[in-house]
Order: sequence, then structure tokens, then C-alpha cells
Amino acid sequence: MPKGLEVKSFDDKWTAFKERGKELEKIQELFISYYEWYLWDCAADDLTGDGKAEVVGASEDSTLRVVDGNNKELWSKNFHRAVFFCKIADLNKDGNKEVICGGVEGKVFVFDKSGNPKWETDIGKWIYEAQIADITGDGKLEIIAVSRDKTIRVIDCEGNELWQQKFKRYVKHCGSGDIKGDGKLEVIGSDDDKFLKIFDNKGNELWEFQFTLMPPDAMIEVRSDVVFETGDLTKDGKEEIVAGSDDSYLRVFDGNGKELWNYKFEGAVHTISITDINGDGNLEVIVGAEPELDPEGKATEKTKNLIVFDNTGKILWAKKFDGGVFCSTIGDVNKDGKPELIVGTQTSFIGIFDKDGNDLGHYKFDNYVRKIALGDIDGDGQLEIIGASRDHTIRALKYKK
Repeated sequence: MPKGLEVKSFDDKWTAFKERGKELEKIQELFISYYEWYLWDCAADDLTGDGKAEVVGASEDSTLRVVDGNNKELWSKNFHRAVFFCKIADLNKDGNKEVICGGVEGKVFVFDKSGNPKWETDIGKWIYEAQIADITGDGKLEIIAVSRDKTIRVIDCEGNELWQQKFKRYVKHCGSGDIKGDGKLEVIGSDDDKFLKIFDNKGNELWEFQFTLMPPDAMIEVRSDVVFETGDLTKDGKEEIVAGSDDSYLRVFDGNGKELWNYKFEGAVHTISITDINGDGNLEVIVGAEPELDPEGKATEKTKNLIVFDNTGKILWAKKFDGGVFCSTIGDVNKDGKPELIVGTQTSFIGIFDKDGNDLGHYKFDNYVRKIALGDIDGDGQLEIIGASRDHTIRALKYKK
């Protein structure tokens, strides 16, 4: 894992957070949920149907936990090994949402809203990530899962494998997008050899691209691999693929694999978000990466490791951080009717920025932030920020208007 500020012990339970000073003038802590080890993932959605989002956390301590907006545990599951991902979705579109999770045990688990097992599918080796989408176009949702067995799979809402494709190395990331513009989703995966591969919805490979393989770096405990998102940047009815890797390059491809533009960062690319953040009718590309560091471990003056690009690759604004920007998401967290950018960093904080890059507020964790989710956990119509961290916590934060 990338390095962050280590916590002193498992028993360091910050409750008052007085040391955070003026941060709490803009950010309200709704709750802090403690785990025994690092958090890998979190999700927030209205699982129970009460109009309020519940929060799900997946941890290195082998725990999946579901809590309500008051941090009351609704149910939890203890596995034998680490849980890497968790999702909330109504897979079969019956009006009831499920919790989907998996990790080192090598199985995809699906539970109903009360924690009762619905089904599980045994893949046999670690499942690094899963995404949910209607790949078949039948109105129900499928699970795309990528694994240490060098395979990307599509699994239907009842646990049946529809198809799989092999890579040469561990497959770490997956997703989907309508890159052909025909109303059908293509499936995308990337592996440890830095291959980005695209398949049609039946599993036929369409094309691939290999990013530059980088030598091992002792300063980064887990490589970025190839991360990606999709969006119709050119407004031609087809989604482009925006991808980046630890070779420092961000690349934008059309549906046929033609590179439209690229940008070279100072370090590994970690996170990509795509949205119309400034309301101009065009999608922007938001990218977080590693900084270039000086001998004292500070970001150099030329560093730009959080950049917002327009749809043609022009930089609209940029920020520099002394550590990597590891995760990002978009949502209206101050209820002003406009989307904000929320990022999580190696320097252990969540930052909130408006469309022009103005700092609206930030909150300090005790270690780096691995994942951010958004959800209205108190039912007041305002999205809360859910942060999962290496400091063994999930925290629910509310922006004060």
C-alpha cells in the first residue's frame, strides 16, 4: 500500500479531535467507525429503503460491516481473509438492494439488506475489484470481477458466469462504457503488465494498449497499475476511455483505440474522475497523481498532481500536494446545486474544491485516505462524505453550509 502517516497503535481512538482546529468549523463529524486494520473500500446507499443511506465498509481485518447514519451496526460478516471491495446495488431490479463483496477468499458474496446470504460464486483466487453494470442489456445488473487468477469475468445477478477472458498477469481494475455508441456496454480491464484490454459485451476482445512497464519502486508499496474511466468527451455519442498508469502518463482513447491526447505527470496516476464540473455542457477530466519530490520530501514548485482538464486536454486548473492524490469523487456536498470535487490524499486528508479549484474545506485523518463515497445518511437531502482510511476508520463527514 502507498505510505501514509502511521497511527501509533490500534488503540489510538481520537474522539474529540480538538487538534484538528479550524477544520471542524466547516466539516462536521457525524461518526467515526473503528476497524482493527486498514480499510480497502466503502460504499453508501439506501440499502434498507428508509430514505437514508447506510454505509458499508470492507477491511483488511476480514470484516464487512453495515452501519446506519448514527453508526449503529445493522449487521456484519467476518471472513477468513481481507475484504477488498464492497458495493450496494439492486442486482435483479426487484426493488431490494443487495450488498456485494469479495477479496482474498476468492469468492463473490451477495447478501440481502438484512445480511442474509443470497448466493456466492467461487473464483478460487483473490478478487481485487468488482464493478456493477447492465452488460447484457436485459435491464438487470451484472458483476464484473477481476482476479489474481489472471481473469476478468462477467457474472449475472444470480451468480452464473456469463463469460471470462484471460490476461497474462493479475487483473487489478475493471469497468465498462459504451465506447461504440451503439447502446451496448463494452467491458474494460487492466493487469499487472500494464495492459488495458477492451471486450464487447459477449467477451470478444476488441483491442488492447500496453502502458510502459516501470521498474519496482521501494517507495510505493502497491503500484497504481492502470486506472481508467469512460465518458463522452467529444460529444459524438461514443464514450472515450481515459486511462493512466505508474509510467506517469494519462492517455485518452477513442472507441477504436486511437489516442486522442495525453499528458505526462511527474509521478504515477492514481485516480480519474469525469464530470461536467463547471456547467459548460462539456465533460472535464480530473486526475490525481504522485508528486515530484525535492530532497526534503516536499513537492517541487513545478509539481501539478491534481489537474482538471477540459475535454480537449487543456488544463483548467491544478493543485500540488506533498503526497499522492489517491482517490476522488464528484457530488454536491454543500447543497448549492453545483458539483464539488472531493479528493483523498497520501497526506491523510480529504479536500473539497469548487469548480474553479477554490478550497472549500478539508479534514485530516490519521493516515492516507483510500476511498471516498457519498450518500445522504441522515435523510436531509444533503450528501455526506464517507472516507475510508489506512488509519483503521470509516468517517462520515458533513459540510457545514
